[in-house]
Amino acid sequence: DWEARLGIKEPATERLLELVADDGLDILDLRQQADKNRVLRLPNDNHYNPAAAAWAARRISEHLAGPRGSVK
Repeated sequence: DWEARLGIKEPATERLLELVADDGLDILDLRQQADKNRVLRLPNDNHYNPAAAAWAARRISEHLAGPRGSVK
């Protein structure tokens, strides 16, 4: 949530993405697509709230239905 909401890059996540960048994996990076300052999680819980879960499901569905790429 905080990576997407605040636009902060978590070094461990970035290192992992760098490690697999040339592997041809189809990775959808929702952090880059979330509206800044939009709270995605439930209070006191790191799971998506209902609105964020619906948004993520829609984005994943669109991604799977579209052409394949790498990190987006």
